[in-house]
Amino acid sequence: MICFTSGTTGEPKGVVLTHTNFTVHAIASLLVFRMQEGDVAINPMPLAHLTGATRVIQAVASLGTHVILPAFRPKDALEAIARFRGTHTILAPTMVGDLLAAEPERYDLSSLRIFTYGTAPMPMRIARELSERMRCGLINGYGLTESSALALALTPEQHVRALAENDATLLNSVGRPIPGVECKIVGEDLQELPAGETGQIAMRGAKISPGYLDNPTETARRFLPDGFLLSGDQGREIHGGNVAILGRIDDMIISGGINVQPGELEADIYAYPGIAECAVFGVPSDRWGREVRAAIVAKPGATIDPAELRSFLRSRVDPYKLPKRIHILPNLPRTAVGKIQRFKLADSLAEVSES
Repeated sequence: MICFTSGTTGEPKGVVLTHTNFTVHAIASLLVFRMQEGDVAINPMPLAHLTGATRVIQAVASLGTHVILPAFRPKDALEAIARFRGTHTILAPTMVGDLLAAEPERYDLSSLRIFTYGTAPMPMRIARELSERMRCGLINGYGLTESSALALALTPEQHVRALAENDATLLNSVGRPIPGVECKIVGEDLQELPAGETGQIAMRGAKISPGYLDNPTETARRFLPDGFLLSGDQGREIHGGNVAILGRIDDMIISGGINVQPGELEADIYAYPGIAECAVFGVPSDRWGREVRAAIVAKPGATIDPAELRSFLRSRVDPYKLPKRIHILPNLPRTAVGKIQRFKLADSLAEVSES
């Protein structure tokens, strides 16, 4: 299969995925998602993207049923779980708020065992509400098109622990490598870093693609001779061998000579009441090099005052992380699977000076 990357930071690239990649993925997925013969997967994700396409492979491998939804509509997803006795489903975290607003208690969801999410961490309050109202196991899956999807996973048991102990660090991690995947954190010299130090996530194993279609330059840059794939994501190893994702290296904002990782600042912004979605991005600045900004989508009925939000953040973040501008928007630009396209925010808002 030639599967194209999502294009969150630029033009998509054609990733070559082999029969071996998918066979290993199928076996590993059955273990990680705890799939059994006859399970029913409810799939609202686009089949043109690997997140949705691999559900087909999992259904075949588990001798199960694959229910394809034409699009994500919260009530349709809940109705499908109830009607087909769905055991597994998957959503992006940005879709979860809409799902919860559709009143899942009105549906018989007793068959649902595993709710998988990915593409971004889930804020503590949303994860807690999802766990309490859906009453199923949560799995945070992390992977790339280049790793034939799933590479690391935070298990249901780890979610239970994170919620019980109010451990945001654990909840915001993507867990440990799945069977068949080797993972390490490397520095700019590509040498492995000790636990706790921040660097680039690198992965190796039979799930890793052999490279990009007709793109030897990018293949040589990302696929190393020793078999490791440079993910392009920044992270660090935290307690228990779990890996915390800090965001795309391409998303890093160097403001006044200091690195600002959008994901870390977004976690603080989500602690402010009334915020449905947020995205931190950088725009060119004569003074700072790159100016830190934030785009906010308010919850229905909520009003966000940029000045009050900045005042709230001053007590939580270092001064260099504080957004110079806060934009209140009706929605955020996203890919088909819900990933925020920060470069589109930067392009459209670079000339806007009002908060």
